[in-house]
Amino acid sequence: MPWDIGERSAALREFERAAQFAKSDPAILGNLAQAYAELGRHAEAQRVFRKASRLEPRTLRYAQGAAIALAQQGKTAEAEPMLQRLAERFPDASSLWYNLDNLYRKGNRWREFENCFREALRREPGNTDAHNNSASVLHSQLRFDEAIAEYRVCINTNPDDVAVRLNLVSALIDVGRFEQATDSCRDLPSRTPASPEAHRFLAAALSHQGNVIDALPSFARLAPADPLSQHAYGGALDEAGQVHHALRTLTALQKLEPDADAQQQILSSVLLSHGMLTDGWSAYRRRPAFLRFAEKLGADTLAQRLPADLAGKHVLVLREQGIGDELFFLRYAPRLRALGANITIRATAKVAALIAHAACADNVIAGDADPTAPVDLQLLCGDLPHALHPVMRSASTAAGV
Repeated sequence: MPWDIGERSAALREFERAAQFAKSDPAILGNLAQAYAELGRHAEAQRVFRKASRLEPRTLRYAQGAAIALAQQGKTAEAEPMLQRLAERFPDASSLWYNLDNLYRKGNRWREFENCFREALRREPGNTDAHNNSASVLHSQLRFDEAIAEYRVCINTNPDDVAVRLNLVSALIDVGRFEQATDSCRDLPSRTPASPEAHRFLAAALSHQGNVIDALPSFARLAPADPLSQHAYGGALDEAGQVHHALRTLTALQKLEPDADAQQQILSSVLLSHGMLTDGWSAYRRRPAFLRFAEKLGADTLAQRLPADLAGKHVLVLREQGIGDELFFLRYAPRLRALGANITIRATAKVAALIAHAACADNVIAGDADPTAPVDLQLLCGDLPHALHPVMRSASTAAGV
């Protein structure tokens, strides 16, 4: 059982008293230095380790402790040559190569890291921690096949290491090997029921294979504690045909996170796909494209609602997302024009002529060109369905429809 801070502090006081009476005993000094290091007092640890090393220069522990204490203080330029000289003096000590590994990894010096890793494993081939550390670095560099091979070495040596198995599953999902990922993590949720990663990875691996029904229990286990997982759970319920359950899940989350962009995106998708257009287009306002434009242009410059009287108003409609979305949403432009607005559409250059030929606007400009007349308000084409709904309803009511 690890010592708590109080126990370590008490032990430190004992070591300090012992060192006062045995100032030339390297073993006592080494214990004192280690106590300083465990309490995060690395400058003092370095000083005492160096003293112990001068008294007993043939012992690796003291010199290595001084170098590590330097590194812990951020003095890697001093620590690195010390460790390299020690590696020459103690060529069979794998710990030196592991410590150099850590320095190179923190400095993103991947070539040196790999060389040290190979040297360490040549001296201690069964060290699963070394294989796992190397695999994690390879994984972060998107070298997936090499990372997967290293993770498998760890698992062959220690098949019960849950952390390594989760790392392997993550890498397999990253490269789209979903069936292998499922096989590798199917038993993990039962073995580690408190691990959210085990449930998340199994749900992801199954759902990517189209096995949404089988993935639902894992999604459900995650959902209460993790809003992002609850978003995914709502989407999975919808995909599984459980529409009302999906909407209950997403609506409950909406009350907790009314401004959560990811939640609004999934909710809008579910609502629109089942014909609930009013609520669906309202949720669609928080789509990523709008947030990007709002950040670029300023949220106050983009309208998402229209005034009740549009007669004579000059409205600039901006393209967004891809050409397919642009053409889809511009089908609403004639409705806007029918309410008396003067419309300019800023279109993608490739389809500007097509839109102009459709006569759905008073003016069409291509690319990033500016309109020739002052603009009363501007909105993204993806906001047309939501913006037009209350205006069209009001106009219909006034006409007695």
